[in-house]
Amino acid sequence: MLRRTLIAALAATALLACSDDDDNTGPNTDLSGSYTLQSFQQGDNPVLGPPIATGTLVLTATTYNVTISAAGQQLVDQGTYTTNGNQFSQTGTLGQATGTFTQSGNTFSTDLTTAAGRIRSTWLKQ
Repeated sequence: MLRRTLIAALAATALLACSDDDDNTGPNTDLSGSYTLQSFQQGDNPVLGPPIATGTLVLTATTYNVTISAAGQQLVDQGTYTTNGNQFSQTGTLGQATGTFTQSGNTFSTDLTTAAGRIRSTWLKQ
């Protein structure tokens, strides 16, 4: 169950990278940089975060590379993303996801739909 949650979370976290110049949700439309995992939740399961779950996300203008470690397992996903306002979609080695994001300062939150269900995650830009 935890592995399935982590795989879904990886797909979901990649979507944090999404933004464009047409309709941004915050003052910064360039999301390129390095991020650390603050929390993620699949469905109604408990929210996981440090120190139980840790992770990093590295974004460029069109690609992502994400790693999440939890319960002695490490999962890695990489791929590309596109955006339209606060809507975004992502395709990576672990699958696809679509949803929305919000930005407040250096904090990004997502609410996404994946093959594994609903995933919510929060990342902090370093």
